Amino acid sequence: MGPFGRHCVAGVALLLADAKTLFIRIWAMRLWLEKEAGRRLRQWGHHLIGEMYKTRYWAWSLAGFADATSGRTFDGEDLTEKARAAVDFILQARPHIITSSLDVPLQTTTCLPYPTSRRQRIPPPSHPTLTSKPGAKRSTPPYDNDFRKFIIKTFGLPFRDDYGYMAQSAEVTLLQAQTYVEWGAQGNLHAWYRDDEGVVRDPPPATDVAAYTDIFRPSTSTSKALTALASNAKKGSVRADIAKHLLAHYHPALPSSKLAVSKSAKQHTNPYFDLWAWSCQNLEWAGPEPGTAKIKISHAMLPVLYHHFGCICPSYEALETIRLVAKGRRVLDLGSGNGYWTYMLRRMELVGKKEKRVEVVAVDSGMSEWRTVWVGDTVEMGGEEWLGSNGGGREAVLLLVYPMVGGEFTSRMIGAYEGTTIVCAGTQNASGFTGFAKETIAEWMAREMPGWKRVLQIPLPSFAGKDEALFVFEKTEDGGHTDGVVA
Repeated sequence: MGPFGRHCVAGVALLLADAKTLFIRIWAMRLWLEKEAGRRLRQWGHHLIGEMYKTRYWAWSLAGFADATSGRTFDGEDLTEKARAAVDFILQARPHIITSSLDVPLQTTTCLPYPTSRRQRIPPPSHPTLTSKPGAKRSTPPYDNDFRKFIIKTFGLPFRDDYGYMAQSAEVTLLQAQTYVEWGAQGNLHAWYRDDEGVVRDPPPATDVAAYTDIFRPSTSTSKALTALASNAKKGSVRADIAKHLLAHYHPALPSSKLAVSKSAKQHTNPYFDLWAWSCQNLEWAGPEPGTAKIKISHAMLPVLYHHFGCICPSYEALETIRLVAKGRRVLDLGSGNGYWTYMLRRMELVGKKEKRVEVVAVDSGMSEWRTVWVGDTVEMGGEEWLGSNGGGREAVLLLVYPMVGGEFTSRMIGAYEGTTIVCAGTQNASGFTGFAKETIAEWMAREMPGWKRVLQIPLPSFAGKDEALFVFEKTEDGGHTDGVVA
């Protein structure tokens, strides 16, 4: 073992030896740095200590320390692999080093993956999960809870991948996200449900989580699944509150609209949905309830999902609804991001022989960077500009997936659109994650666009701490009226 390896082992021993508090661990690390390490390593170690003081996530900071050594040398030896090996060793001893002081979950609210100097794009995986070939071996979500390994294997990433997944002001690596997964519910990392006094409620059991995720499967009836969610809930339980909330916001299409989706699909491949369903079980998330609007935190795996799949997971019902709404018209995916919704719409299986696949035009300004881009023909242009040069999209359906709040994006897109159908996938509470800062898009449309009416609102698979739905608005011939929006 080289000098750096010996130093790491000595440091680990100090850190694990009767270290009851974070302060003692920091003191032990400092003592080791002063006595054992060289000048350069001491400098990097002091940076680590500063990060530990700031974040209180010392295992996370160790990962940052390993990142800082990348490409550096100490006593003539490359530190990259040795530092990472030391971090892996420390994480293996996690039962001894994780304490209840880790009580500040990752702050991330909106889906804005801003570019950094290390941004790189990789193509979607050529993966059996993404095909419908008979006999293809299907890769399953990380039921062993090794989220990091699953992402690396699925997208063909290097084992020591250190890409920084950024969402708004938060940035994590796969190692950091995996660390959060392994911490489980410690430090209120799964505190999605609280009572009126702010006290954390007991998490819902796995059966309740499964009852929630089953709502969105292509083979289940949404209305029946929601009814079962409520009828089988114990009085006063988290599940009861979730069911009441979802039913209050459930506005399916009228039979006369011919937009009712027959959920009997035998073959529907949606890798994002499979991974989302696993995340619900792992994070003890059984769906949104009224208190979800107050949640301003999320989990460290969310930026990873954003960059590889997108800001919101489409369900079979949502995709089929868009296909039915289009009625042969083009769909304009304005602000398409990495194009996952466009990709899934283009791959929708045809129900009848006479039907044609949905034609989708993906348009995005390119302001945000994504690690995986699912379509290669995205028009890089502002949505308002594209509409202005293409007749306002008069003969097309406008699709807004997780429209951002800033810059009046949503109102500008709607104002520039001259067609008759708007579909929006976003929040159905006033959390301010999408569309508008203090109200839902349904409330805004009811007040600002009296010539439009809401014809449908159905829940979407919501990540932990989110409350999302698909909205469909139609322009009325006589200036019309709205149908009584429920926030």
